[in-house]
Amino acid sequence: MMNAKKILNNAGLYILASIIPPFFSIIINPFVAKNMSPMDYSIVGFYSSFNLLLTPLISFFLAHYYSKKYYECSEEERTFLKAVIYRLFFLVSSLIAFFSIVGIGLYKYFLNENSLIPFLPYVLLFVATLFFNCFYTLELNYLKMKRNAIVFFSFSIVQSILIILSTLFFVVIFKWGAFGKLLAPLIESLVLFLFILYKNKSLLCIHVPCSAFPKVLLFCYPLVLTAMLGFFTKGYDCILLERLNNSKEFALYTIGLQFSTYLMLLTNALQNTFQSDIYESVSKNNKRKLIKIGGLLLFAAVLVVLCFVLFAPFIIDFLTYGRYTDAARYAQIMSISIIFSVLFYYATTVFVAKGRTKLLLINKIVVSICAIIITPLMIKKYTYVGGAASQSILWIISLISLCVCSKIIPNRKIQ
Repeated sequence: MMNAKKILNNAGLYILASIIPPFFSIIINPFVAKNMSPMDYSIVGFYSSFNLLLTPLISFFLAHYYSKKYYECSEEERTFLKAVIYRLFFLVSSLIAFFSIVGIGLYKYFLNENSLIPFLPYVLLFVATLFFNCFYTLELNYLKMKRNAIVFFSFSIVQSILIILSTLFFVVIFKWGAFGKLLAPLIESLVLFLFILYKNKSLLCIHVPCSAFPKVLLFCYPLVLTAMLGFFTKGYDCILLERLNNSKEFALYTIGLQFSTYLMLLTNALQNTFQSDIYESVSKNNKRKLIKIGGLLLFAAVLVVLCFVLFAPFIIDFLTYGRYTDAARYAQIMSISIIFSVLFYYATTVFVAKGRTKLLLINKIVVSICAIIITPLMIKKYTYVGGAASQSILWIISLISLCVCSKIIPNRKIQ
């Protein structure tokens, strides 16, 4: 009974840890919006669009390898593995971060030379934050695998408080606009990096031979490639829309995307609650329970989206200090995609539970190819509305592709 209670309490803490940070962001949003110009939002939106492309590349999913090996190792082997990953962060991730800056620079100056978005110092702030976050992600994985939910929750809350205070300080008080908005997460990630590094300073004294690196990198690179493909379904649209050089409309699009992301976090928290039930139902071949869970998730998603679509103008008017109410039309269009994304992630959870991970990679490749074709066509014809609508279209394609691929590809489970 105590074990069940502990599991329930831990699950509650993990859900709260994912909900509270965006809740804090929503609270301070009116103050931020009052002090951010359309160009400020455009700058932040442009660099944030590279998140899905660069986060997996710089982190190289090394924290996932640690999670995968955690229960296969002794305590001593775990410590050594953590030391290996720290070395890889400093050697590999830092090098990738440098080339990421160079890559964005080459894109801007040779492929998008008419861009209104400035390069320096914003790219440095953005990429440096991604690098320092690698250590924070690994620490969270360590706490989760150790089942230390209280410390995990505390870390998440400290992180959100740091970023909220930094944002208020640099954007609202100092009025540094986009510079302050990108500086705030860098300060937060740097503070946590220094604390985590001090806490794990003994790892730096462990001798790590170069022969320990290839095995880790070979495991991680397929995960990295798969995750990077997500850029084409969420991020690619912003890169194309920025080229239209309409900072006001791009700012509205960015704000609309931000609010649809808040809704996505809410539905994700609900899905995480039922994740263990889905795995259990698959293992017991309980199709009736799976249908009930899927129906409940779909009903919740439709209800959330319907409420948001109806009240979006009032919500966004209030939370942007009345300055960016017109962003509601983009938020409303984008929010519809959440219904299809909930169905897609529910289906992927079922297939992962069945061990059909190869299916997901092939589906991701198919959808990425569709995104490369569809998104530019939609934007060319309907501009910003087309970019927003393309998200729903791509989620529908993801669902159809997943169903088709599941019938075509042999059911070979990965043990």
